[in-house]
Amino acid sequence: TAVEQLARDRTTGLGDLFVGLSKRVAGGGVRLFRFDTSLEVKIPTASEKDYLGTGEWDYRIGFAGEYRFWSATTFGGVGWNWLGDPEWIDFNDVVDVIAGVDSDPLLGERLIVSGWVEGWQEAVEGTGHRAALGVGVQSTGRVRWRLQLRAGLTDAAPDLGVLFGVSVGVAPPGPGIRGPQL
Repeated sequence: TAVEQLARDRTTGLGDLFVGLSKRVAGGGVRLFRFDTSLEVKIPTASEKDYLGTGEWDYRIGFAGEYRFWSATTFGGVGWNWLGDPEWIDFNDVVDVIAGVDSDPLLGERLIVSGWVEGWQEAVEGTGHRAALGVGVQSTGRVRWRLQLRAGLTDAAPDLGVLFGVSVGVAPPGPGIRGPQL
């Protein structure tokens, strides 16, 4: 099957490009809570022949919230994912969820440490739901980087995942949702 072929032919390289927008719905500023909506698009820039992507566009709409207390911020979110179907496999559109905690900025207000649990519905019939535990560190400022590690909690989830990302804000970031990106 196509899923077995993917497992045999693992390779490394640059992945797809993700672009997103978010809008504050409530809270923020000096308030202890915040709610945002988001729209994300996966642009299929990865090599399909090297099994680094599907060659299809994906879309996600989400809702996330956070609540600050003491020296940490709890966060959670839910999203709906429309997954493009390449010729070789049929993907289900799925719900994703996340819940976790961020530290307040550390080391001179430059780094934030995070921990979370995340899950997704079954994207391919018969493969099972995915769940993972994650930890990460990210910088603050207008140009931000993040490094995340994920460990799979179910058989359908990859055993280990590593993500490095860079984002550029068009406005100086303020207090708000800082949790990992799905």
